[in-house]
Amino acid sequence: MTPEYLSAFPPGLGDVVGRALIEKDPDASLGRYDGSVIFFSSRLSPEQVQNLPFFQNAFLVLSRQQFSDTSNLPRIVESLFNNIDRESTLMARQIIRFFGWRSFRFRVSEEGELRPISPKQMNRLERVTSKSLGVQVNRSKPDFEIWFLIRRSGESYYGLRLTNDREKRERGELSREISYLLNFISQPKPQDVFLDPFAGSGAILLSRAKHFAYKEIIGMDIDPKGVEVAKRRLRKFPGTRVMRGDALQMKEIRGESVDVIVTDPPWGIFKKFKSDPRKFYYEMLREMRRVLRSKGRLVILTAARDEMEEAIENLEWLPNETFDILVSGRKAGVYYFIKP
Repeated sequence: MTPEYLSAFPPGLGDVVGRALIEKDPDASLGRYDGSVIFFSSRLSPEQVQNLPFFQNAFLVLSRQQFSDTSNLPRIVESLFNNIDRESTLMARQIIRFFGWRSFRFRVSEEGELRPISPKQMNRLERVTSKSLGVQVNRSKPDFEIWFLIRRSGESYYGLRLTNDREKRERGELSREISYLLNFISQPKPQDVFLDPFAGSGAILLSRAKHFAYKEIIGMDIDPKGVEVAKRRLRKFPGTRVMRGDALQMKEIRGESVDVIVTDPPWGIFKKFKSDPRKFYYEMLREMRRVLRSKGRLVILTAARDEMEEAIENLEWLPNETFDILVSGRKAGVYYFIKP
């Protein structure tokens, strides 16, 4: 039996997630996905899926059904629960033993919102599951969770959540998932000299160092506090350096010396620009083009779409690919360039 999974990803990057998944498992079978959730089957083990850096949440699917009417939540929950087969139950037991989990709780989600079911139904489902999987109920601090996931389209799933201990994020920095996918879009190569001129506390740098081969990684930021944090986080990775510098005038970086830039410049939302934001983006893009080698790649994430697109028009440097995404609920764009 090939395991089936349901996973959430940063909204708007479904095509990129699909490519990243196929790179990890060329034999994976991708089902349909919407703006933020993908269903797939894969030979990857639950532990491997749990550790994929581009998923926000992942579930091992124990049963799934299509419903034409999603108004009767108790009936859907009951049907999904009763539809689990012997093989799925055995797989769930193996995972529970592997991770050493001893307690669980149920969650019912309808289009991303938690929903209650009757105490009578909940108690019965808990009692049957506890006996079947050999685990105890703990509604406050369980080792793992089993979810009923009901989608507006009628696609519904019953799955074991594969939890993941997330790395501690600095305040305001990009998520692990977005950092990874931005680097993936840049088509990383082992011989790359990599640069992030708006490195902040180093989320994008760290993702490149941990997950992709490189020749050299350079981080730069105008904020000395961010530079010190990034230096500390990159300390154990050879061939990395972080410095203080101005991304609009990168005097420390020779022209045509960088293979790839992946960066998240200021958006002007949380902190206002000190100068004209349109001029800022124009000078930023021009300076990045200067330091890139011929055929060098550039990936920029920003919510300052008007400023970015005006800079693109003025420099007559069109992106090869763009993505409309959401970052913490804000509309943003990802721009991928290749220098001629």
